[in-house]
Amino acid sequence: MIYLPAILLAFVLLAIITRPFTVLLHELGHAIPGMIFSKKNVAVYVGSYGNKEQSFKIPIRTLEIWIRYNPIKWGGGLCIIDSEDVSINKMTIFTLCGPLFSFAIAAALFYVTLNYDLHGALKLIFAFAFGSTLFDLVINLIPRKFEGPDGSVYFSDGYMLFNQKKIKEFPKEYEDAVNIYANNDYEKSAPIFEDFISRGLVSEDVYRYASVSNMMIGNYAKAYEIQKKFESKYALNADDQYNFGITCAHLDKNKEMNEYFDNALNQDPNHSYTLNTLGYNLIANKEYSEAILLFDKVIDNHKDFAFAYNNRGHAKIEMGQLNEGLLDITHSLELDNKNAYAFRNLGIYHLRLKENNVALKYFLQAQEMDNSTDLIEDLIVEAKSSSSNG
Repeated sequence: MIYLPAILLAFVLLAIITRPFTVLLHELGHAIPGMIFSKKNVAVYVGSYGNKEQSFKIPIRTLEIWIRYNPIKWGGGLCIIDSEDVSINKMTIFTLCGPLFSFAIAAALFYVTLNYDLHGALKLIFAFAFGSTLFDLVINLIPRKFEGPDGSVYFSDGYMLFNQKKIKEFPKEYEDAVNIYANNDYEKSAPIFEDFISRGLVSEDVYRYASVSNMMIGNYAKAYEIQKKFESKYALNADDQYNFGITCAHLDKNKEMNEYFDNALNQDPNHSYTLNTLGYNLIANKEYSEAILLFDKVIDNHKDFAFAYNNRGHAKIEMGQLNEGLLDITHSLELDNKNAYAFRNLGIYHLRLKENNVALKYFLQAQEMDNSTDLIEDLIVEAKSSSSNG
């Protein structure tokens, strides 16, 4: 028993040594077919579920490998393909290759050490690696959902395979409908996914596509009806809670809206869209300082979130911090130059400077981009009135 602490320490060290390679090989197993099938960029995260800020990058042509600095904080891995145009059969191969590739490599290396009677330390290391990849294979092929450190929901390879099997059972029109949705043609995609639901060809994604399609065309009553059916059958993630909250907001169901937003933040305290929307509502209530605190939180966690910069800029302008507000709105447009609200807020900036003709130009541009932009008609009237009075 005197050697027990040393043995336990040796096993801990072996786990520390072999686990990174297990995760790396697993994600590379996804990445290789991903690059072949998509012909586009593939990103692999080792030790995190997409955290770039605490990782260093190894670029290899169209492959980016992000490895977390601190191995003590490692939390698995992730592989992301920069393409949605991959068939279900190819996605099945992509999913299976992760656990199978790492297991096959470790098994081959372990066999080599035994067959050529290599040093005992190598046998021990590769035996441990073989066991680690076998464990990885079994665990990953069990269908399950789990939360990452940031509260986001992730799915095991087994869950993805199960979902892909269900999708393969759908008619060919399902894949066509997904492509229509991906091309932002929501007028066409909404009735197709509604038809799937009426025919009993359902999955979580079918409900999501159907509800979001209706939200995007402004049919919130239908979206609400679909979401209630969805909620009765499946567990909601933070994104679902947020979308349901937005639907309730448009239907003046404020109590339900607040419940959904609270649920989203309980699942993910840093959920960007929920925090941004709550901040936007605070601006509407003239609670600018409180709104800025929420936008600061969003930006601290997601430095490329254009909406938060734009809304923070608006709040600063309303507080009289014109230059600081302009900087935020300008940066927002650098991140996303298709947001009508950013041009509206530029107009508000110039209106505060009494540059009414310039303000009117931006208001009209915002209206042309999105006629439903909040307060846009009132702001146009104010700019025109101020111009004529001047």
